[in-house]
Parts: sequence; C-alpha cells; structure tokens
Amino acid sequence: MGTLTISTTSDVLLLYPGASLTGQVRAWAERHPGRQVAVSFERSLPEIRKLLARARSAMVDGTEDGSLATDAFLQAVARLGAGAVTMYTEKMHDGLELFVRVRGSPFLLGPMLDGEWDALFERSLRFELPAPQLSDRLVA
Repeated sequence: MGTLTISTTSDVLLLYPGASLTGQVRAWAERHPGRQVAVSFERSLPEIRKLLARARSAMVDGTEDGSLATDAFLQAVARLGAGAVTMYTEKMHDGLELFVRVRGSPFLLGPMLDGEWDALFERSLRFELPAPQLSDRLVA
C-alpha cells in the first residue's frame, strides 16, 4: 500500500514525504552516491515497524498530517532511538514541535539548504541501532 520496496536496508526511511521534501532528499542522495533512501506512505503501524527494522534513520514529514506523522514518529523513536529520527514540516501544527523536541529528536522547519541536509544526515547516520528487544525475536 504505497510503499517502495526496500531490498535490504536503507540509510534513510522517509515517511509521508511531500514533493518538497522528496526533492530535497533526492538532491542530497545525488550528492552522496551509495546512500539508500526508501519512501513509504504506509499507514499500518505493524508495516511501519517492519520498514523501520531495515532502516538506519527515519524522517517523518508532518507537513500535511501532523497526527499521522506523530504516530509514525513514535514508532521510529522506539525502534531507532531519538537521535536517528527527525520530524520535518513546512507547516506548523499545534504542539508538534514540542512533541518532537521533548523526545530528543530534531525538528526541522523546511525547506532547507543543501549544507543543512549534509549536516543532518551526517549526524543521524552515525547512530547505531539499539540492541534487538525480546519482542523483536518472538514469532506469533
């Protein structure tokens, strides 16, 4: 449902990106050959968790739907850690910035410049994935 296939792992998983964010991250990826960027518009939380299991970092675009974005953001922080997850928006939503910042993740008000993207991804891609949790190993 609206998800591009991820073959193995991705450096960056973009959730719900609008045209502006997609173009900005595409420009970053073109300057950094070899980086894998995956895009998803998935709404199912179990499916989002599967995608996050194969990502090193995540960016959630809250521009169009702050509520949907906060749900995905919480899943990403739980899986990847706050330092590897970013909330991006080009439109402010009540309480969204505070919601993100109190959890220790970057909050970006875009659009952004190329150098800002380079610094962001350099920082977020250095974070290691947390150790697998027991629940990650359980088979239903």
